[in-house]
Amino acid sequence: MGSNHSQVNLGRQLFFFALVLILFYCVAGLFAFPVADDLFFALIRAKGTWLEMSINEWSRWSGRYISNFIVIGSPLFLGGIALYKLMPMLLLFFMVFTVRSIFVAFKVQNVGLFAGGFILVFLGGMPDITEGFFWFTGAWIYMPGVFFFTVATALFLQYKYQINNRKGIVWFTAMALYIVAGGFNEIMPIWGLFFALFLFWKEKGGKASWFLLLFQLLILIIVFSAPGNRFRQDQFQENQLFFHSFGWSILYTFRFLLEWMLNPALWMWCFCLIQYSVSREKQPHPLFTNFWQMLILMIMPLFLAVFTPIWSTGIL
Repeated sequence: MGSNHSQVNLGRQLFFFALVLILFYCVAGLFAFPVADDLFFALIRAKGTWLEMSINEWSRWSGRYISNFIVIGSPLFLGGIALYKLMPMLLLFFMVFTVRSIFVAFKVQNVGLFAGGFILVFLGGMPDITEGFFWFTGAWIYMPGVFFFTVATALFLQYKYQINNRKGIVWFTAMALYIVAGGFNEIMPIWGLFFALFLFWKEKGGKASWFLLLFQLLILIIVFSAPGNRFRQDQFQENQLFFHSFGWSILYTFRFLLEWMLNPALWMWCFCLIQYSVSREKQPHPLFTNFWQMLILMIMPLFLAVFTPIWSTGIL
């Protein structure tokens, strides 16, 4: 009983410390300044209506049917530099909400320990924090999609393994969030198809796995069949070269894994999780019982996140 109480207190302290750290990031965001694509999208927004310019972006540059509307909306156009400086704060609090929702969806009892530790590791392990939160265009194209995708996956696993009694609501919410996540960038549909294939292989078929596989394939087709994708790819040299993309993706994957392994916050969190697991007698989630399968789930999404832009543009 005393051990559980101390673990709860530790979780609350980690989560509180993560929130304090995020406040510092919010203050730093007040010094953010628009660069590159931020200015470009503000100029595009000034040329026509929001809907017109967003559809034009889909037809001439990318199939991102959600993030196109966000970046074309442009905080610079709507509220000037003052609104632009508030966008990192909004994204950071969105991250806190979604990360907590992920662990709530996984039915984790000590949410503070998991969510707080995850946030600390995430903040400490980002390769480039300036692009990570404070560059509006890059941040809002890539980060929200990752969070939506992870929440959707947690809900789908609830449905798949019958963790939640409200199966219909959970299934519908998961599919809706997968659709939203897929519209942020090209990596999310690829992640979705990889996860669906992995689950299909692990479960040896099944109605839920079949449906998810076809559903994710449909999202991928919608995103990659947009006419703007071909036009964008034509603007880059040395793209769609398999061995070039594969080789650089291996190197970048190794680099990012090494950076994460050298992250002190990760080791601190692992120590807390080991203490937490020792004090509890609970079976792991069926998806995480096999070490090699778990390793594939950890490494392949990172590799695919690197391979996709290198294949498409020749650079990361």
